[in-house]
Amino acid sequence: MGKNKYVHLRMHSEYSVNNSTIRLSDVVRSAAIDDQSALGLTDLGNTFAYIKFYRLARESGIKPILGIELRLRMDSKAVRKSSDNFAVQKSIGLQKALQNSITWMA
Repeated sequence: MGKNKYVHLRMHSEYSVNNSTIRLSDVVRSAAIDDQSALGLTDLGNTFAYIKFYRLARESGIKPILGIELRLRMDSKAVRKSSDNFAVQKSIGLQKALQNSITWMA
């Protein structure tokens, strides 16, 4: 059977404490069983899971797509915060995602 063409691009892991309890090992195993070719990780405001996710996905034959969800607030008086997801394509994108997560936590 061929690889599943559907790709989950937005997934929070146990490193997105307020948003998910999904363990990386469980979700990567499920994706491999489902014959998915790739899987995206977009934890909220942090990149702590990148290395573990990348290693698990590669070992399972899945292309890891690294991303991050950042909550942006344009105006200090704004009540509603918008949330945007960013995916990493090259090493420069990885560096920027890491910088943005550090800036976001400051």
